[in-house]
Amino acid sequence: MTNIKICGIRNNQLFHALKDVEVDCFGFVFAASKRQVTAEVAASLIAEIRSEFTAPPKCVGVFRNQPEAELLAVLSAVPLDIAQLHGDETPELCANIRRTFNIPVMKAFSLQDGSSSIDIIHAAKPYVGSIDLMLIDTHDPTYGGGSGKTFRWEVIDDIKAWCASVDIPLYVAGGLQPDNVAQLLQHHKPYGVDVSSGVETAGEKDLLKIITFVERVRAYDYGT
Repeated sequence: MTNIKICGIRNNQLFHALKDVEVDCFGFVFAASKRQVTAEVAASLIAEIRSEFTAPPKCVGVFRNQPEAELLAVLSAVPLDIAQLHGDETPELCANIRRTFNIPVMKAFSLQDGSSSIDIIHAAKPYVGSIDLMLIDTHDPTYGGGSGKTFRWEVIDDIKAWCASVDIPLYVAGGLQPDNVAQLLQHHKPYGVDVSSGVETAGEKDLLKIITFVERVRAYDYGT
């Protein structure tokens, strides 16, 4: 089954409607972003998710180049299931987070114009043994990711093969939306998909788009 992460959750308006939708992870953005939330808001939302969902989705905190003290303070205050690091965080910091908070770490690598699979693999190699999951996304010059644009998917297969060789599951983000996610899965079959702007309308999460996105992923998974 493909793991589905809906990123950029900021309020509880969709929670009741999503209780019966097969979403695996909710992402909370603590990095500078139009989807940024505070530690207090995220902790409240996570408590609500865990009290209301029969099988709560995992809650992922997204960080990018924050001062280490700030990052560790958020991790201490918010009961996250996974830490996603989307900037220049070192392997040592990743290992420290795993050790201190006993949670998996997902490291994101952004593809710029001209980036090759070799470039991404070279960047990821030092993190082997320090991370549990890997994400590839389209580079955004302002926020690092979350651009809403796809990258050249032909690089995915080599990266996925390398990830398999070091036992690190691979997520794909970057411009995914209901109309293209099935094509991604049919041709490249990543472990997981990560979507944010592709299930929004006018900058807000759109219930119909989320449901359609999930239905198309699960239709692929079940071969229907």
